[in-house]
Amino acid sequence: MAGGALLQNAATSGNGNEINCLGIDGKHVLTVIGAGTITAGGVTWEEALTPGYTGTWRAIAPEILPVSATVVQAVYDGPLHIVRARISTNITGSGGSVTVKHQPADGHL
Repeated sequence: MAGGALLQNAATSGNGNEINCLGIDGKHVLTVIGAGTITAGGVTWEEALTPGYTGTWRAIAPEILPVSATVVQAVYDGPLHIVRARISTNITGSGGSVTVKHQPADGHL
C-alpha cells in the first residue's frame, strides 16, 4: 500500500486497525499525523503475537504525543508480529484528531 498501512483515520479514540508484519525484516516506521487543534492525547504503538488478541499488547515504543498540524514518527528496528496504534489517551481539542500509518523503512508492505 503506497504511503503505508492505515492504522487510524482521523480518530480521537480506539485501538485502530491491526496489520500483520510477519516476514518483514528491518526498520518499521510509525507516522502520527495531527490535525486540528490538539490539546491532549497520546498514541501507543503496540504488538501482539496473534490477530484479534484480547489481552494486554506489548508497547513497542513510549507513548507518542501528537501535536496540532504536525507529523511525528517513531522507528523500530527488528521483526514484529501483529501491530496496531492504540489511542491510549483520548485526543482532545477543537477538531483535533490523528491519522496513523505504519510502513517498513524499505517502503514494502
